[in-house]
Amino acid sequence: MNSRWKGIMKLKFSALTLLAVAALGVMAEPNTMDNPELKVSDKQQFAEVTVKGTVKKVIVRVVDGKALLGDMVLGPSEEAIRDGVDLSPVEPWSKESANQSKQNAHDNHIARATRWPNNTVYYIYDDQLPQTNRKVIQAGMKLISDKTAVRFVPRTLEPNYVRFYRNDDDDCYSEIGMKQGKQDISIGNGCRAGNAAHELLHALGWEHEQMRPDRDNYIRVYFENIQDKYLSEYEKKSSSEVDPAGDYDYDSIMHYPDWAFNKSGMLSQKTMVPLKSGIDPERMGQRRDLSPGDVAAVKHFYPGDPGQVTLNATFSAQQLTIDENGSGNLTLDLAGADLAGVRFYPDSDNTRVIAYNGIDIQAGQGNQRTVRVTPVRGAVGTANVKVRVIAANGKEATASFKLTVLKDKNGGGTGSGSASNYDRSIQYKQGDIVDVNGKRYTLTVRVNNQPGGDYQIWGSYCDPTACGENNPYTYGGWLKAYWAGAGSGGGTTASGNFDEYRQYRSGEQVQFNGRSYTLTVKVDGTRSGNYPIYGSTCAPSRCTSSLPWVNADGRASAYWE
Repeated sequence: MNSRWKGIMKLKFSALTLLAVAALGVMAEPNTMDNPELKVSDKQQFAEVTVKGTVKKVIVRVVDGKALLGDMVLGPSEEAIRDGVDLSPVEPWSKESANQSKQNAHDNHIARATRWPNNTVYYIYDDQLPQTNRKVIQAGMKLISDKTAVRFVPRTLEPNYVRFYRNDDDDCYSEIGMKQGKQDISIGNGCRAGNAAHELLHALGWEHEQMRPDRDNYIRVYFENIQDKYLSEYEKKSSSEVDPAGDYDYDSIMHYPDWAFNKSGMLSQKTMVPLKSGIDPERMGQRRDLSPGDVAAVKHFYPGDPGQVTLNATFSAQQLTIDENGSGNLTLDLAGADLAGVRFYPDSDNTRVIAYNGIDIQAGQGNQRTVRVTPVRGAVGTANVKVRVIAANGKEATASFKLTVLKDKNGGGTGSGSASNYDRSIQYKQGDIVDVNGKRYTLTVRVNNQPGGDYQIWGSYCDPTACGENNPYTYGGWLKAYWAGAGSGGGTTASGNFDEYRQYRSGEQVQFNGRSYTLTVKVDGTRSGNYPIYGSTCAPSRCTSSLPWVNADGRASAYWE
């Protein structure tokens, strides 16, 4: 056992018990005017809790039903005592990958917190928070926003936000990173602008500088001078628990002063000293302003220049993986001065995998939208999806992600517009494409005269060379399946009877009421062979060059002639 823990372990804290630890005697309290977050009542409750995923223990304060390590909120105290605390690093809000395929093992890791997307923190004030405290908070925000791209915006309907309030003990504390929903920051009467900035940097994802894994190269910690119940404040984080940027910073607004939580209560008793010569210990613990190192670190994780943010957009993942004939969801986060009347224009660089009308940005309020992603039926492969966002004031932003559609191993889908060789021993479903002797066929399946969806039939039941529309496979009067020529990627195909349940592309030909028709599909005014539409969307009898079908946003049109 580490020797510095022997004293605290003698107290034999129970993980299920809160211990009221009273001061053992009257001691002079250090001047905490510049560091009110270190001002602790003599009558505080403490508990020993486990760090999740380890055998490590830390001592936390219990304040307002929260477990605090210093001024950092680690979660509800009951959960911390029962389940332990999560000290994993704060992660980006936009994940590298979102796997929504049933075929791959899922990474179900959920970060304890993330950074704020689009550099924007939304906030409200508690109704009881005095105006003086609000001015302090605004001044603290200004210390950050004047030097970085981070913006603090009053909340309207945004789902994730900070509530500023003042707790009964006038504490200063904050959660680490962005949580889901509402999270609290307490700004007591003793807090000044620098203290508010310190707490806001916690909310942005920063912890205390002296807890860095490399701190022993820069400071010496005198554990013998630290009160036993505060030893956890000086525990060095492991490299897996942090995401550091830049060199060790004695001047950081996130550094403790050199006397923090000492035993004597006298400023002369040091709990840590710089190891580098020429460093004035008084530099540690300043709360006047962000240091140059603080500014550089914020810019690293929240890139951009100071100034008004006009419009930003970010997807919740940079890559999305789903199954053939399946669908997936992402969240699109928006930030801007005015999001009312914002418009969305999705696009794809591979419309054989997903057309732009397969990207559904659903209506919503606030700054986030659910995006439903539905690929072309039977398609597998990859596509780069981009959404252009235009605000009512004309400002624009773009967000993008890479889509990967995996072949369904239980079916015979072809994917990406290429045909697989017909195989009697596997199952096929509506929209699957196969190749027989160089000719491509598309399967139509009807159940109770409706599109068959995911209903599958064995290849041996319906051979493409014999099982056509005029000689379909049927069963029980409710199931019907047949193959029809599928064309070759948008070129002219051999004529077949028009089928409202089939998808067609520009250049395909059909027979309808004894006449031959050729389909024309245009996207943004240009003929496109990669935009499929169902026959029911545009039938030859009503969809003509003088009266074409036009989609909802006016970008795509189609007609037969």
